Amino acid sequence: MKTKDYNPSPIEVKFVEALKTLKSEISGKLTDFEIVDVQTNIRLDNPIAEFRLKDKDDDFHSLVVRVIQKPD
Repeated sequence: MKTKDYNPSPIEVKFVEALKTLKSEISGKLTDFEIVDVQTNIRLDNPIAEFRLKDKDDDFHSLVVRVIQKPD
């Protein structure tokens, strides 16, 4: 399949949406942290998934995953 649009590309959008659904599985693999929320922005040129985590001290942290498809 040839990608005609990269801003964002369909696979970037689907990948970010898939990451959001994996919240529980990812959280289960992070010792000392719990994912409390996942926000996505699929309208960006390079869509993002922002994970909000809470540690054992009840401090919050944010991790942002930006998805970039390289040209075919």
